Order: sequence, then structure tokens, then C-alpha cells
Amino acid sequence: MNNGNWTKTSLLSVLETHIKTVADYYWNDCYAWDVVNEAFEDDGTLRKSIWLDIIGPEYIEHTFRLARKYTSPGTKLYYNDYGIERVNNKSLAVARMISEYQRADVPIDGVGLQAHFTVGRAPTYDDVRASQQLFSVLGLETALTELDVRIGLPDNANKTAAQAAIYADSVRACVDEESCVGVTVWDFWDPVSWVPESFPGNGNACLWDENLERKPAYYAIADMLREAAAKRG
Repeated sequence: MNNGNWTKTSLLSVLETHIKTVADYYWNDCYAWDVVNEAFEDDGTLRKSIWLDIIGPEYIEHTFRLARKYTSPGTKLYYNDYGIERVNNKSLAVARMISEYQRADVPIDGVGLQAHFTVGRAPTYDDVRASQQLFSVLGLETALTELDVRIGLPDNANKTAAQAAIYADSVRACVDEESCVGVTVWDFWDPVSWVPESFPGNGNACLWDENLERKPAYYAIADMLREAAAKRG
């Protein structure tokens, strides 16, 4: 696509065809769709892409309107991004965009916080809750959509324990936030994780190890969920 000789009209046609095709195929099977993914830079500006260059900033609005036009009525429409699990330039920019969209009747139902975290640099429970509330006050759902917690290798018991705490606190943030509808992990088994290839020197980011044994992070999440369920009766 980057080598195509596009006009705004022709690229909008490609966008509409793609959305219609996907929506038709998954008509009654897709309950929520990441309609637009990773459109912002960390400083809150829009990320350069063929869509931005040819169509302009309104490509995001077009995409959500087309998704609502073609998806089944119950499908939730999400904006999804990484690095918005804290209140920062990026998460604030996303919240501003959504607020503007709501005034213009652009359909959007939720925000996905990807939650690709690193031991030693992960957002705290309070960080995640504060970010979620940027969107919950706008009446939106939130979800942790790609949760994993990578470790700088070699691993050791202290890093594994820290990873378990980050996983549990992240899931707890969703449990405690009324607008948060769920948590999805990004792969579950260390040998198939994207992390080692994308972040050399890091790994062991998932809930099951190379032997398909459940890691401390798995049990930390399970314990937290049991405690939360007991408190709710």
C-alpha cells in the first residue's frame, strides 16, 4: 500500500471495502473491534502513516463511522494503543480526541490499554486506574487488551516475583474499575511470545513457561481474583 499512487478518494474506498469485508465475515461473532490501533506518538501527536498523509487526521473519524455502518448492531467499537496506561501526553491526546468525537456524534464505545509492561518500569495500580478514569468519565468501556510483562534476562526469583505483582495489580485495576470489561493476555506461553524478537535481551513475559508450567504470575492473578470475588460475596 505504501507504494500505491493513492488519492484521498481512492484510499477512502480501500478503507471502506476493507471494513465492510471484515465486518461481513465476522457479522455475529465479533463483540468488540479495535477499529483504529496505535494512531498516536508518545508526545500526543498523530503518528505518520499512509492514512494520515493521504486522507488527513479525519481518517480516524471516517474509520469509526464506517465500522458502525457495517458491523452488527451489538459490536463495540474501540480505539487501542500502547503507552496510555498512565496519564501522559498520549493518553490525554486520546481522551481529547474522543471527547471531540462525542460532540460530533462519531461512534466509539471503548478504549483498549495494551498493557505491554516491563519489570522495573511498569505503571502502578494507581497509574492504570487514573488512566482508565480519563475514559470512564466519558462514558466509555476500557479493557487491558494485550497484557504481558517482560523481564530483562537473565531471570531470577526477585524479577519473577516482581512480574507476578505487576500482573496481579494490572488485573486488579480492571476488577476495581467499573468501566473495565476484561483483560486479554498477549500470548500465554513464553516460547511463542513476541518479546525476545522485538526486545532483545528481554523475555519470559507470559503466564506459562517453556515447559507449560504455570508461573507465579498466574497464581498471583488467581489469588487476586479469588480475593476480589470473596469481598463481593
